[in-house]
Amino acid sequence: MKLDLNDYTWKYIVISFIFLVSFSSMFSWILGIKQLLSIFPNSPTMKFNTALLFFLSGLAIYLFKHKLIFFQKMYLFIVGVILFISFFTVVGYFFTLPFLLDNFFIQDNYSIMNSGKMSLGTAFSFSLIGIGFITLSINKQQAKLISQISFITVLLIAFLGIITYLLAIPGENKTIFFETMAIHTSVLFLVISMYLVLQTKRTGYLKFFFTDLSGSNFIRKSFLFIIIFPLALSYLLVFLITNNILKIDFGIIVYTIILIVVVLSYLSIIGKQNNKIDSKNLELSQTLTIKNQELRQYNEAINRVAIVVVVDIKGKMKWVNNHFCEVTQYSKEELIGNTFRMLDSNYHSKDYFKNLWSTILKGENWSGKIRNRAKDGSFYWVQTAIIPLKDQSEKVYEFMAIQEDITTIKEEAVILEKRNLSLEKRNRELEQFTYIASHDLQEPLRTITSFSELLYKTYPKESLNNTAKKSLVFIKQSTERMQILIKGLLDYARIGKKELPEEVDLGDVLNNVVKDLNTIINRTNTIITIGELPKVVGYPVSLRLLFQNIITNAIKFRRPDSISKIKIFVERKRGYWKFSIQDNGIGIAENQREKIFMIFQRLHLKDEYEGSGIGLAHCQKIVEIHNGEIWVDAAPEGGSIFHFTISDEIDSL
Repeated sequence: MKLDLNDYTWKYIVISFIFLVSFSSMFSWILGIKQLLSIFPNSPTMKFNTALLFFLSGLAIYLFKHKLIFFQKMYLFIVGVILFISFFTVVGYFFTLPFLLDNFFIQDNYSIMNSGKMSLGTAFSFSLIGIGFITLSINKQQAKLISQISFITVLLIAFLGIITYLLAIPGENKTIFFETMAIHTSVLFLVISMYLVLQTKRTGYLKFFFTDLSGSNFIRKSFLFIIIFPLALSYLLVFLITNNILKIDFGIIVYTIILIVVVLSYLSIIGKQNNKIDSKNLELSQTLTIKNQELRQYNEAINRVAIVVVVDIKGKMKWVNNHFCEVTQYSKEELIGNTFRMLDSNYHSKDYFKNLWSTILKGENWSGKIRNRAKDGSFYWVQTAIIPLKDQSEKVYEFMAIQEDITTIKEEAVILEKRNLSLEKRNRELEQFTYIASHDLQEPLRTITSFSELLYKTYPKESLNNTAKKSLVFIKQSTERMQILIKGLLDYARIGKKELPEEVDLGDVLNNVVKDLNTIINRTNTIITIGELPKVVGYPVSLRLLFQNIITNAIKFRRPDSISKIKIFVERKRGYWKFSIQDNGIGIAENQREKIFMIFQRLHLKDEYEGSGIGLAHCQKIVEIHNGEIWVDAAPEGGSIFHFTISDEIDSL
């Protein structure tokens, strides 16, 4: 877990430490416990005034940034007391004052030098802390910088004071600045100043120290080494000189050489690490350059075909590509900063866009079709996908909309819809025609047939001349043919009607067809070879009629001088079955192969071959309602091969 020195926990740890040391010192003065006033024997004591100002400093840290006005005023009062006592003490070192605060609270009977008076370094440090407290409460950059400088100065003074104790420098060798500063005074100054310095780490020199840049990283890595190693080396040097192991001049030379060698070694290690990092960064930079180039190419490709816009959380456009401007006919300056209301066509309901915003604000993608209005008033349709963009905390901060102009597709869909309506109208007309054919046309034909037969029976044959006889025969044949044609037309219209799809075993269907055609098969000596046939989903009566018509045609159009042979086989394709019915008959000319599926189309005279010319039209319609196709090819050895497919999926199902 990362420790944050600005956290309240650390704040109270620092305050608790300050109160512990300052209270201990003040009570030691009050109770006369000298052992707690000096950590080391014969070392300077923490004066009562010093302990008091440390206690007040702890209170100031606690009251800093408090919201209550009473505590804010108390904060300023406490800082004022710190400044007054510390500044008064500093002035007392240089000028003779009529009144001193040194023994105002407690009489110092222990100190030999400067009885009751805090050291000059201590008083000066408290003055800087007071100034730092004042400027820290001012919310201005320059004031924060003054606070930082004040606290860093106190930090350096405290550090220097601690070093004098670590190196065991005698008091008489210290300057007047540190002459009577106690060790625990230096430690408290170090703790307070370090805590307060970190309150200003976002400004000044510390801002550089706490960034993620390589220079800041290098400083942080070297910080402890820069402090600890010279301190340890200095301690060793003082020890050797004090014990007469080294002379001062030679000791300084040794110190310098060791410091240079170790520092260079340490910097070499850090340099190698940085070189590795730089190498990885260089590789990453090259990779990013390539990726950026690819992204630019992708972006260029998308901009050519897609309409792209970035919208903020309030719906205002932040960025649009050139294609967006081309479609809307607005410039980027006109679009950016505006909402999509300027493009609203008033086609969609409010609920439509309410649902859109509800979806994307939840962080979910939305897609749909939107009708917009361009600058010239024309309308256009766009297929739109809106993607919410989220920050690291998964909070949506803006949206990207990628659109495709589908105006042409929508217009074609409208045309197609109109054509479908027209087709439905024609289908209704065809149904009406079928009704007429099945009812209204049948009745006149029956009347003509009945009266022609009545006329033929009423008058003796000898009373009619040849013309009359031929006319009656012609009328009878024509009406019979007309009835056949009408029946074929009705059968054509009824294909797929009133019939439910089901699983059909085509093997059984072919067996039944062969049984029905058994008479003509035997009479013509036709040989039928049937392969293994599958089960399909379809309309059983229609499928039976399909096979029956094709086989009947194959027998009808056989060669008179050879035995008729019919072969039926099937192939499995992806998504459908392909059936083939091959014969060795008279064949079909290539230029006639499409005509044969047209209704009432005949390739031969009725005197040559019987039929109405509608059988193959029936076959085509049956195949179409099974989502298939039908066509005919020439057989390799003469004759024809009828191919048709039956899909695994039927629209009518």
